[in-house]
Amino acid sequence: MARTHTKKKVMNDPSFKKRKPLGYLPVQRKIQLAVSGSPSTTSGQFDTGRILSQLNHRLYRYGKRYTQKVDIDPAALNVNNSIDVWALMDTWFVQKAFEEGKVVFDRAYTDERENLSKAARARWFDFRCQSGLTSTDLYPVVDANPSTGSTALIVDGEFNNSIVEDAAGVTRAFSWAGATTGSTYSLIAEYDLAGNTNTSPPVTTGAGPYDDLEADASAVEMEALQARGNAPPYAASAFPSIWVKIATLSVGAEGNQKLSTGYFDAPCGLVYVSVNGGQTLDSLGNSLSVTVQSGDYKGVKAHNMERM
Repeated sequence: MARTHTKKKVMNDPSFKKRKPLGYLPVQRKIQLAVSGSPSTTSGQFDTGRILSQLNHRLYRYGKRYTQKVDIDPAALNVNNSIDVWALMDTWFVQKAFEEGKVVFDRAYTDERENLSKAARARWFDFRCQSGLTSTDLYPVVDANPSTGSTALIVDGEFNNSIVEDAAGVTRAFSWAGATTGSTYSLIAEYDLAGNTNTSPPVTTGAGPYDDLEADASAVEMEALQARGNAPPYAASAFPSIWVKIATLSVGAEGNQKLSTGYFDAPCGLVYVSVNGGQTLDSLGNSLSVTVQSGDYKGVKAHNMERM
């Protein structure tokens, strides 16, 4: 008798079983950096979301607080030369200034979103701000063949700064610069308009109720209780400068050296570097690198700058 063959059920056929997911998310977290061309410049900047996007071929958003470190190869840094590394301060007012700018930006595009279908909108539309600094951009460095010693920069990708149209019909961008101009809104300056703090209580009397009846009541202590601490422990009507030095990388004449910043939090991933002592960024080649800490945002550690 001829044998009959029955088709296996999909649920029992191993060839139809789903593959198990990877136990990790592939992401290149250490990135060598260099300037494009051969500019004789001593200052450069990058934002971590941009270089992660360029190297890993996926969008890493601007509005994140990235945790990262900057390192230098000691072979590239001459004795008595140094590299200062700066980042935006990781403070509540930097976060709130970004958040308010993002909210205003989203509100400005409300009508356009309603009138434009989702399929017609730019797929990688992102809120991006100018750094407010004048310096050369740093780009990721890659190598097609390590044995040749020839490297290339990844400069491709669209990273346009966000724009809005004001009530007068003028196109404006957003910036971390300290002052608003005719073409840019300063995130900090605009938030500062709503950030003043009043004294509490606003008026001190130096007196208290029934102070002549209470035997232990003291006019001096009454005044102190009202006046010593009624002004805030910071500038009431202005924010401090928003850039903070993270570290100075250097190689000393007697072997003293600091080659890494250690991990630090960088709002919007913005980092500024300055070379001191005679060398330039071009002379460092691709010896400057950034490493982003591992985390759950597409493989790296990053927190939203905006409450969702």
